[in-house]
Amino acid sequence: MPLKILFAISEAAPFAKTGGLADVGGALPRAVDALNHGHDVRVIMPRYRSVSTEKTDYLIDFPVPLGSERETAVLRWTSMPGGVPVLFVDNYRFFDRDGVYGSGGGSYVDNGLRFGFFCRAVVEYVRRSGWFPDVIHINDWQTGLLPVFLRTLEHAEPKLARVATVCTVHNLAYQGAFDPSLLGRLSLPAGLFDSQFLEFYGAVCFLKAGLIFADKLTTVSPRYSQEIQTEEYGCNLEGVLQKRSLDLVGILNGIDTDVWDPETDTHCWDIHYDSEHLSGKAEIKRRLLRDFRMPYRPQTPLIGVVSRLAGQKGLDIIESAIPALMSRDLQMVFLGTGERRFEDMLRYWSARLPGRLNSYIGFSETVAHRIEAGSDMFLMPSYYEPCGLNQMISLRYGTIPIVRRTGGLADSVIDLSQGSRGTGFVFEHYDANAIVWAVDRALGIYADLARWSKLAARAMKKDFSWRKSAEHYEEVYEWAAAERAGGRRGRFSMGA
Repeated sequence: MPLKILFAISEAAPFAKTGGLADVGGALPRAVDALNHGHDVRVIMPRYRSVSTEKTDYLIDFPVPLGSERETAVLRWTSMPGGVPVLFVDNYRFFDRDGVYGSGGGSYVDNGLRFGFFCRAVVEYVRRSGWFPDVIHINDWQTGLLPVFLRTLEHAEPKLARVATVCTVHNLAYQGAFDPSLLGRLSLPAGLFDSQFLEFYGAVCFLKAGLIFADKLTTVSPRYSQEIQTEEYGCNLEGVLQKRSLDLVGILNGIDTDVWDPETDTHCWDIHYDSEHLSGKAEIKRRLLRDFRMPYRPQTPLIGVVSRLAGQKGLDIIESAIPALMSRDLQMVFLGTGERRFEDMLRYWSARLPGRLNSYIGFSETVAHRIEAGSDMFLMPSYYEPCGLNQMISLRYGTIPIVRRTGGLADSVIDLSQGSRGTGFVFEHYDANAIVWAVDRALGIYADLARWSKLAARAMKKDFSWRKSAEHYEEVYEWAAAERAGGRRGRFSMGA
């Protein structure tokens, strides 16, 4: 059945991007639309300074109540490649700034008010436009208040009661916790500051709001949906998630197979290859090493790392593993930026191990593509990984992933011990010895180049396109819309 679907998100490529959330915002709505099942799919996000008004068209403006104040929301629109409409909530006070969430390494102190305003503006747009979606798909804490506004305002606009919501958790660790006084500033009932609703360790928690008030919940991989219901990975919200377990689904993200394609990649010196003809990969490796000022040794494997430099990503155990790894016949290249201690660590080892290890501190889309295409192996030893994209990108490029068994890494990489199904090397324990053990396994296979080539060709044939993910989300949308249309208003409805 065709549905009207509004995809609410704080960032979406190519309009604004700080991380993987924007990749989902730019890809999933287009993938759902591309199913060609008649859905009316639209995206709504803030208009940051990076989005020029010259490239958008004015649609409507209206006041948004913020306690005793009023702020004007100006709605503009344009289209994504492929034609999916993108609506922008424009407001000079909140969004005409240099950064998306902050600048100079810090967060804006009024982020709660900024994204609370955005959530209320989305609901006001729906009320005023007369376009009532069957489902609003919210994403992470920045949109967590949206279902709260729907349920608290449905008594004034009964059609809102028929709008279902789906909340996707991209990373449970980012929760959006703010001072309780924010409720009044957002014209929300004070009674919501209660442990069964939005109160969370003395703060108002936007992500908890989404988890409690949305009709259905999803995470970005099946294993992560189970992990976040445990004390180890639940970030103190495991109890809420356990109560919502029957409404919680894990759906593995996809990758943009048009952007990440070794047969057409425009970043790799116009050198291309496929699963049957891998010679181009060796030439990309040679040029990549040249750019990193490292010698090209055909028989020496190259391990690539493209990562945010943070503890969550396993940089601490990589640091501990480097001395042992460098006693092996291998080379390593890193690309990333993040915590100062890990940036300094990579600078130290790059200076100490010329020709063996080097790093690019910062981010470059071109260098990222070249590392994915030119490396033989890709290391991702994350402590937790809700989904992860680089391991799937690596597989598409025949770059064999070495990963820890967690979240989306466990769902997308099959250990070589599984025989002909194997696509990589998976280790269990979060420590340096486990990394070295897994790398040694990989080196043992790499020594047999014929076997390694078969492994690379098999990895490249794995399908991680967004279509499969879109089909699963379509099922969740239909599930949520059907229950809401059938009169199930939810345990936490605040309507009169």
